[in-house]
Amino acid sequence: MSLREDRKREKRDRILTAARELFDAHGFHGTSTRAIAERAGVGTGTVFVYFPDKRDLLLRLFYDTIEPAFAEALATMPDADVVDRLVHVCCAFLSAYAPRPRLAREFVKQLLFLEGDARDEYAALNARFFAFVVAELARGQRTLREGVDPMDAGRAVFAWYGLVIVEWLGGDRPVVADGAARLRRGFTLVLDGLVTPS
Repeated sequence: MSLREDRKREKRDRILTAARELFDAHGFHGTSTRAIAERAGVGTGTVFVYFPDKRDLLLRLFYDTIEPAFAEALATMPDADVVDRLVHVCCAFLSAYAPRPRLAREFVKQLLFLEGDARDEYAALNARFFAFVVAELARGQRTLREGVDPMDAGRAVFAWYGLVIVEWLGGDRPVVADGAARLRRGFTLVLDGLVTPS
């Protein structure tokens, strides 16, 4: 990496650190781009060079947390039933959200209608997660009912995950173990309705 690229990376990291600190202290809506720039020691225009708007800062902060958490969960997959394996990976996301529930709620809201590069990046991450779900259903100890499309089964599991995230983050103090229990119950219900005993 050249010195110029190293300086750009260092400046970008300062901006992200400042945003994280201010978001934690004042919330997403209570933090201005100007305040982030001042905390990072850069001009407001410099912030916009790296992040077109404040939402991009929020998206980047969470992406940089959940993407490696997802990779780590896949690398530490237990040799277990499909439901336990699904919960194992989903708990990586819960663990990423739990320390900052207020900010995570804002993040999840922002995910609904993304545009541009952020949409492409998160779409790729979602595609990896969805592919994992479908693969787990295909390799599990249970057999999908005749006529059930694995992609439709994956959508049903993914939909339950999304519902649990929204409800779980809506609580005052989301606890990972509580979210995991909800996921396990829901995934079991979904799969019991989609599969036949082996």
